[in-house]
Parts: sequence; structure tokens; C-alpha cells
Amino acid sequence: MKSKRLDFIGIGVHKSATTWIAKCLEEHPDIRFSKVLYNKELYFFNREDRYQLGYEWYHQGFEFGFWKNGEFSPLYFPDSTVPQRIYKYNPNIKLLLSLRNPIDRAFSHHLDEIRGGNLPKNKLNFWDALEENPNYIKLGKYASQLESYLDFFKPHQIHIVLYEDIQSDSEVVLQKIFQFLGVDPTHKSPTFEKKINVSHSYRIPQVNNFIKSTSRFIRSVVGDRVAENIKKTGVLVAIENLNNVSSNISITPPFSEDDRKRLYNIFEEEIERLAILIDRDLSHWN
Repeated sequence: MKSKRLDFIGIGVHKSATTWIAKCLEEHPDIRFSKVLYNKELYFFNREDRYQLGYEWYHQGFEFGFWKNGEFSPLYFPDSTVPQRIYKYNPNIKLLLSLRNPIDRAFSHHLDEIRGGNLPKNKLNFWDALEENPNYIKLGKYASQLESYLDFFKPHQIHIVLYEDIQSDSEVVLQKIFQFLGVDPTHKSPTFEKKINVSHSYRIPQVNNFIKSTSRFIRSVVGDRVAENIKKTGVLVAIENLNNVSSNISITPPFSEDDRKRLYNIFEEEIERLAILIDRDLSHWN
């Protein structure tokens, strides 16, 4: 029996098809995710309250055996405290990283904030909203964040996927991920041709916010295990589904070519450094 440590961790990035990747991995017969906590996002290494609970807490819900155990928490990548913590946990671990054009990622993030009712009407313009959401930019500084991981891990331990590769040939992307993890690359996931995390607007944004805050409150009072049992009843999910409507981005001020150029100027140096780090032509990221 191998040592009791996860085999892989998905580290990011937010709005880059990480849910789709994680779902496809979860459906592979040789891969296991936690059965107690929310499968995809454990956020153990970047949340101080959880990290202090130790590895025993982190391992709850995992069954260790002759298969691959993993998790996928997209906010690990931009957090500078995480690489060393993961290395201390398992220096031989494999890391999965999905990257998206930081300009598109930033605007997609902005759309989510609008759909969720998290922005006042006078902050629907991207640049106005940026004043209160610096993560639009921070989460797209990939080169700096990757360098932090390369201080601890060898390049062959980090498998990098580009969002546009998933769009153009998702089958090859999945095969390469499976090969990287050392599982059967010919497996066909039921989720393979489905879109994950299709964007929604909300009939009443406050209802969606209430569901999220209620979930956090329940977890803080009764703990994650009991909260997951409550989640399995499907009550909150049913309410959320009733509140979802097809996304309508027409409420968003248009994102012009001048806006893209302005954002590209912000990310340009990071994109150029990243291209060298991953040995990929990223000239199309503009």
C-alpha cells in the first residue's frame, strides 16, 4: 500500500474550465476525489482555518488504495503561501494547471460578478468594477505565480493546459491529462461533450447570495461533514436551480477593442514571460 498522500492537485485557474476537467477526472474509474467534502474545491492549503486542522482533516472522505486520489482548488495558484505547503505535504505530487487568456478570464470574472448581483448599478463597467475587484488582474499574473511553484517543483511535475486547447480538441487534452496522472488514457468520460459551469443570471440575485452565505454559516456551526449531508438533501440546489435563468450579458457595458488593448498592456510582460516558461506561442493572447 502506498503512503497516505494525494497523488495530484489541480491548482487553477479560476474561469478556465477547471470544473469540466475535475468532473471528467472524477468519472475515471482509476481516480478518486473526497466523498465527504465538496469534491472539487477543498481549499485546504490556502485557507488558514482549514490548514490548521491538519492532514487528518484534509484526508477525510478519501479512500487510499491502488488508484489516484486528488482534488482541484482553482484559488491555490495565485496564493504565494500554497506552493511551499503543498511541497511539504508531498514533494512528489503532480499538479494540474489550466490557463486562459488573462484578458478573457478577467472579463469572464466580471460577468460572473454582474450575474451574481455582486456589483452596484454604477459599477457595471469593467474599469469601475476593477477598483473594487483587484482579483480581475491579480488572478491573471500567471508567470509570477508559476515561478513561485517552480521554486519548489520540477517542470515535469506540472501539467499545463490552455483553455483554447480544450475548445479546439478536448479529447486530446483529456488523454494527455490521463497520461500525466498515470491512468488509462482511453477512458471516455460521460461529461466529455458537456459544458460545465454554463453561466447563469439570477431572477433574484439576493437569493443566490443567501444560499452561499447560508452554506458558509452552516459549515461554521456544524462542520463540513454535517454540511455535506445537508447538501445531499438537494434543498438548496433545488432553490438555486429555480432561481437560475439563462445568462443575459446584454446588461453589461460592451468590452471594446480599446479595452482589450488596455488590459493587454497590463498583462503583456506577464504573458511574454509565461510564453518562455511554458515554451508556448502566446501571441494570440491579445
